[in-house]
Amino acid sequence: MSRFRRSVRYTRRRKFDNSSSKIVAIFAVIAVVLVCLILSVVIGIALGKKAEQYKSGRKYRFDYEPYSSGEKTVKAVDAFYYVLGADARGYVRSGEGDLSFCLRDAKGVLSFDSATAANVGIAKNELGLHLTEEIEYLHKLGGYACAYICSTAFECEDEYLREIYKAYEIALISEAADAGVDDILVVGLKVNADNISEIEKYVSDASRAAGNAPLGVLVSREIISAVDDGVYLAGRVRSACDYLALDLRAFEVTEESEESNSSTLEALVDSVKYYVEAYGLRMVLSRENSEIRSELIELGVGNIQIIAE
Repeated sequence: MSRFRRSVRYTRRRKFDNSSSKIVAIFAVIAVVLVCLILSVVIGIALGKKAEQYKSGRKYRFDYEPYSSGEKTVKAVDAFYYVLGADARGYVRSGEGDLSFCLRDAKGVLSFDSATAANVGIAKNELGLHLTEEIEYLHKLGGYACAYICSTAFECEDEYLREIYKAYEIALISEAADAGVDDILVVGLKVNADNISEIEKYVSDASRAAGNAPLGVLVSREIISAVDDGVYLAGRVRSACDYLALDLRAFEVTEESEESNSSTLEALVDSVKYYVEAYGLRMVLSRENSEIRSELIELGVGNIQIIAE
């Protein structure tokens, strides 16, 4: 009798174990199905985002990651035109934290009270604008100060006077860097095969004077592809500074259809695609054609600065 009871108990235990195994198997199948569903949703979202990127019309995928130039860090900007001394809070609050302002215009007029100008005997502006205070205010708001300076030194034909003007401009760049400016762009250099060596030296000295602020040079579309003795002129300039900027101020927005303007702009970007990738070109617009900024962004251009001239 005892042997029969032990057999019954054993049989029941085996039946119970089989039921447990079936339940575990069912749960395992359900878990696998859930995991597959979750993965499908995740992959679907990722593919959807990728599809949206292609639908957005961004033809180019330029790399705008910050890079090192010596001990400096160069970053892409989306810098809106700003008048030094104006209240920048509205810009920064609306997400326009990169601000482009003039240090010295094409006529030699300064936008701030310069100690450099006073020391060399040049009549200083009586604007009451101290550059250090202005930059501190921008930084306090979270802004990024993109200054530009118009060089006129190379317009002077006398080589000795030209050296004085070059030294003055470089001293202004040094003053701006000491005031805390984050980025400095030199505008107005007319590069050619005859003056490339002199400009290369000037840019190299200006880059050193800029301290920790990246220094760039605005160049024309013609110079971007110009070659002298098998060497790109733009490449020589780039080797002396931290970045190059492409001058698009002459790009005209016509009264034709938006589609026609967009097509022309796309062709322009396509023509300099290699140089954007090779040099990390910044696109520079004027206030007059700044409306094409949004079209450049739609094409995939993500490094833009707007200046007055």
